[in-house]
Amino acid sequence: MNHPEAVYSVSFSPDSQLLATVSRDGSAKLWNLQGQLLAEMLHPQPVYNLSFSPNGHYLATASGDNQLRLWDLQGNLHHYWIAHDDSINSVSFSPDGQFLVTASSDRTAKIWDLGGNLVTELRGHQDSVNSVSFSPDGQFLATASGDYTVRLWDRQGNRLAQLEGHQERFFDVSFRPDGKLLAAASNDGRVWQWYLNASLLADSYGFPGEITSASFSSQRSLLAAAARDGTVRLWNWQAQTVTVLAGHREWVYAISFS
Repeated sequence: MNHPEAVYSVSFSPDSQLLATVSRDGSAKLWNLQGQLLAEMLHPQPVYNLSFSPNGHYLATASGDNQLRLWDLQGNLHHYWIAHDDSINSVSFSPDGQFLVTASSDRTAKIWDLGGNLVTELRGHQDSVNSVSFSPDGQFLATASGDYTVRLWDRQGNRLAQLEGHQERFFDVSFRPDGKLLAAASNDGRVWQWYLNASLLADSYGFPGEITSASFSSQRSLLAAAARDGTVRLWNWQAQTVTVLAGHREWVYAISFS
């Protein structure tokens, strides 16, 4: 599985039978687990992020041309629209598959229906919004920004909490599957975690360099983080151990559990 340029994001399909990648080369690609290319979806600008619909029928891609695109798994363009005034850095389906949320360098995040109609706009960040994610129950959203904050919102666009405490950019944000904990990857070389019921700092884990992505396993026992130094670290909460996965020669931009 390869691209001629940097791969910015990767995701397993909901049934874990397919893998999708997006790249600086302006393409999104769909693969089987044997590495066979099944579909290629082309964009005029780099593609920064992607999301499978929960039913596995569609793939949403976020691009540097400010457009959000919705594809079927045969690579056919189903729908597209200009979603922001600047690059779209992140996209995610709601858990019920009825909505999409996008985050952009224009400092906003937006919730859309699948027809491209704007439902809610999340405003307030003072710098690029680099990542956005729905909570597992679909009632809340989290955003990570270059303004050194992570923010928690309801679906009506009301800010519920601002999680801060250091002076570096946040690149990625992820909910634990039970919805009780939030993890954010930061430029300060740490993964920060907060309990949502009290907005309290739970813990932080350090890296030797900038962290680009953080993700929980579905079993909740593992937290994975990717770093600029070319490594991925797996923290096992139950065993209190850390495993380092090495082998990449450059930045690791994204990680995904099957």
